[in-house]
This record gives sequence, C-alpha cells and structure tokens, in this order.
Amino acid sequence: MIAEHIRQEIANLVVVSAGGTFGITVSIGASVLGGEDGGWEEAMLRADRAMYRAKGASRNAVLGIAPDGAEFDANGITGRRPQ
Repeated sequence: MIAEHIRQEIANLVVVSAGGTFGITVSIGASVLGGEDGGWEEAMLRADRAMYRAKGASRNAVLGIAPDGAEFDANGITGRRPQ
C-alpha cells in the first residue's frame, strides 16, 4: 500500500518547466526479510531486482520479490510490524 500510494502520487504530478509541462512515473521494487536471510542486504538486493523487473515489464509499477524468488503483489506491504 505504501509503495502504490507513492507511485500514484508521483504519477499525478505535473512538472512545469521552460520547455513545457510533463508527467513523471516511478517503478518501485520491494521485498521482505526472510528467516533464511543473513541480513537486510539480501532483502535490499531482491528489492533492487524487483524494481528493475517492474521497470522492464511495464514501468510505472510496483513489484515485490519474496525470499524464495517468487514475485508477489507488493501492495500488501503496509509498513506495520506484526504483533
């Protein structure tokens, strides 16, 4: 949800410059820290791969890669910690 909200807000921006107006988009990659991960660096590398996949697939998208390598809908990530 957080990443999709950011993507939508950026897509709604109108940039005004001396050359005219234009819009911008963003592709966002996400991952989660898995129990098998040795540290946060592995999750960051997956998020980086997810961003490039999102950019290559359609641009202006949000994509997640799980610790097992499977793609997932990153819109379910809310930023809250489990209790």
